[in-house]
Amino acid sequence: MALSNYVITNKWYRQAIEEGLAKGLAKGRDEGLARGEREALRAVLQARALVVSTEQSARIDACSDPDALRAWIVRAATATHIDAVFE
Repeated sequence: MALSNYVITNKWYRQAIEEGLAKGLAKGRDEGLARGEREALRAVLQARALVVSTEQSARIDACSDPDALRAWIVRAATATHIDAVFE
């Protein structure tokens, strides 16, 4: 293999590794953020004595959208009934 081919291949390899690491870090950050929001939501629901059904619990667990989870947290802070949180 000519030296120029090795340098190009090495450059592509480094670029692929860097892109993979960046994607992995972003995915981990997003998953961690969603997990934290789910924990915060459950804490607010518990503090407000709002009982979560099995279906609602599964919905919380399945949600990976931090914005949706934050909206539920805000609603949970003032809701008088659990159904108002998920409307």
